[in-house]
Formats: sequence, structure tokens, C-alpha cells
Amino acid sequence: KKGPNKERYDSKMYDIRPFRLASFAEVAPCEKGNNGTGCIKYLETNYSAIDCSQGNSSSADYQNYCGPHPSGFANDRWAGAKKACDEAGMTLPTTSVLKNYYDNRSNFQAIASNTQRIWTSNESSSSAKINGQYIYFANGNMYGTEKNYVGGRVLCVGN
Repeated sequence: KKGPNKERYDSKMYDIRPFRLASFAEVAPCEKGNNGTGCIKYLETNYSAIDCSQGNSSSADYQNYCGPHPSGFANDRWAGAKKACDEAGMTLPTTSVLKNYYDNRSNFQAIASNTQRIWTSNESSSSAKINGQYIYFANGNMYGTEKNYVGGRVLCVGN
């Protein structure tokens, strides 16, 4: 009968995500690098898009994941990637962190031979509103694409 745990401040209701994550989330173990450092979790396409349209701007997901330049897409997969990592108790890596993982990919079985486009947490410097950045693991180059791009994979990082 009780609704989800919420916190009220500034006359608005907000999810208390850390409480929910700590208490209820089932988080699979991450893969540590061969040298015992770092921790990654490769999600491929096992994540949902978030509604980043203006009509949804009062939702907690919009506030937490649509970024400083909301795309306006009802199916923003870049924002969904950020939420998927957050729910796993990890983060979507910045461009520089993901580039480092690419350079040292042989340390991690999950990405050693991966040739997918993997989202970074950065928005594209050109047209940040609609474009997120990804690194293409076939060549290590960084590109920008629309935040509703279906082919983006997720690599979450943690300690």
C-alpha cells in the first residue's frame, strides 16, 4: 500500500535512488582487470531508453539522466545508458576513461575483442542537445551520434 520511497524538498518529490539501490537492487559482480584494478560491467543492449521530451521534464529520470542539454527524444538511449550504470551502482565512463579502457582492453575479457560502439557520459561538443559521444571499439575513435541511437552499447565502470 505504501508508495516508493521519496524525499520532498523545494516543494518537489524526488526518488531516493541510493536507498533503493542499496536495499533492493540485484547487482551482478563486475569483471576486474587482469592486474586486479578497475571494475567493468558490459551491458550490451540490456537497458531501456528514457523519455527526455519536454512533456516529461518533471520526472525524476528526466532530471537525473537527460543531461544539461536534454535531447527532446522520447526514446533517449544515451540517458538510459547512464541510468543503467547508476542502477548497477556504477557510472557511465567519461570519454577519457573509456579511451583508457580501449587502450588497455586486453586486460578485460568482456571488451577484449569488442567492436561495438560504446557510449561515454559526454555529450558531443557539436550539437550537444541531440548528440552523445561513443567510442568505436573497432578503431578507438570517438564519434557523436543522436542520443536515441539504438546501436550504442553500455560499459559501466566502478572501483
